[in-house]
Formats: sequence, structure tokens, C-alpha cells
Amino acid sequence: MYRLAFLLFVLFIFSPPGVGYAQREVWISSPVRGEAVQGSVTISGQSAVAGFSGGDISFAYQEDPTGTWFLIASLEDPVEEAPLVTWDTSLITDGNYTLRLRIQLEDGSVLESLVTGVRVRNYTPVESPILAPENTPAQNLTLVGSSAAPAAPLQLPSSTPLPVNPAAVARSELQAALLKGAGAAAAALLILGFYLALRRASRSG
Repeated sequence: MYRLAFLLFVLFIFSPPGVGYAQREVWISSPVRGEAVQGSVTISGQSAVAGFSGGDISFAYQEDPTGTWFLIASLEDPVEEAPLVTWDTSLITDGNYTLRLRIQLEDGSVLESLVTGVRVRNYTPVESPILAPENTPAQNLTLVGSSAAPAAPLQLPSSTPLPVNPAAVARSELQAALLKGAGAAAAALLILGFYLALRRASRSG
């Protein structure tokens, strides 16, 4: 038991700083997920991490399945919870976007932090505010090689036609029934008249 504890302690002390350590120190704090932005937007967060070598901030169309990223600015110095870059959203079309903070470490590894659902609304009306929690390292960080999944389109229930009422009577059927009833009544009157004529004839004879 003591040997196992000592071995775990040695591995913890001498293991190089990796993704598990740096993940808790890199994130985007503003704008938050679901926030509507206009004009020049200040992107704030923290990029300071042990072994910082450089970084960049990019954006992508949230509905783009290709995962194409567009560079906003490169980061040369680590920053601890402060403005990182300014994003001019007037240069792009309105829509929903994903922001990515990517940090390169001296050992060659890369850290990424994503904020999805940023709503750019320069030329279209801003919808009702979407309440979303503030960005946290646990929410934003993703492993290298993963990409923000496109928002699933809202599936509205399709309208199902109602079944035909078996008791419903068409207009043509109603007319045919009326004509049939009138014919039956006329035939009954003729038979009754013929019967009465025969009866009178039998009496007179």
C-alpha cells in the first residue's frame, strides 16, 4: 500500500505539465455562449499557461460542417484574465458563430477553448436574450482535433392529415339519395292509385 502511494506521488511530481494541468488555466470569459454582439467586440479570457509559446483566436460559422476557421488575431504574450483581442463583427454576415482560443505550448502540444452560439446581429433584429452561464474552463476547453458540432436544426412536428370521416356524405351522394327517395314515393303513389281504382271498379260491378 505504501509503495503504491509512493509510486503515485513520484509520477505526479515528475510528470511533465500536460493537457490536464493547462486545461484549467485557459479559457474565454467574454463573450459568453448565446450572447448577441454587434460592432467591435472585446474578447477577454486567459491564455497564460506554463510553457506558453504562442496562440491565436479564430471564429467559425456554427452551421458549417467543414469546420473552417478564420483568424481574428495571433497572440504573442500570455494574458491572465484580461482583454485578448478586438473582433470587428461588422465585416462578417449576421449569424451564429463559434470562437476558438488556441494555445501552443513549448512541448508542441496545443490547447483549445471554444465558445459556441455567439450571435452576431449587426444587420438583423436581436432576438430575446438567451440566458447562458458564464464561460468556464470546464465548459470551453476541448481536446485538439475536435470541432464544435453544428447546431442541430429545429425539427418541427409535421402536420398529419386527419382521416376521412366515414359518416360524411358527399353532395353527389345526397342528391342521388333524394332522387331515389322521390322515385320510391312516386311509385308508391301510383300503386296506391291503381289499387283504389281496382277497388272502385269491383264495387261498381
